[in-house]
Amino acid sequence: MRHTIETVSSLSCILVKGNPKELDWTTIVERTKGQGGQIMATYFMFGSYSQDSVRKISAKRTDETKELIEKQGGKLTAAYALLGEKDLVLIVDLPNTEQAMKTSVALSKMLGIGFSTLPAVSVETFDKITEDL
Repeated sequence: MRHTIETVSSLSCILVKGNPKELDWTTIVERTKGQGGQIMATYFMFGSYSQDSVRKISAKRTDETKELIEKQGGKLTAAYALLGEKDLVLIVDLPNTEQAMKTSVALSKMLGIGFSTLPAVSVETFDKITEDL
């Protein structure tokens, strides 16, 4: 089946319509224009510190994190320290799932922080995706 692409809003979101069984979950994601006009997907990267990684917390390491994400073709949109089950969340725009996986592993190796990386869509995009259910 052929898929169609429809603009969802003025926020550079798109919706791919077609047979859901034929679509990979990464096909329907919120998209933003990245470096060089490349289409990007949003990912939330939840991190858990190890005892060793806590000792190395610094502004320099935050800068190195941003540089690594950019080297992988992405953009760090926001970063937050958390209280609770997870210690931090990075909100990252990346070109695709492969780059998200590579970035997650590369950051884990560099920082000693375990990441759970999840694709994200805005609630407005989610509402549009599910409107025919």
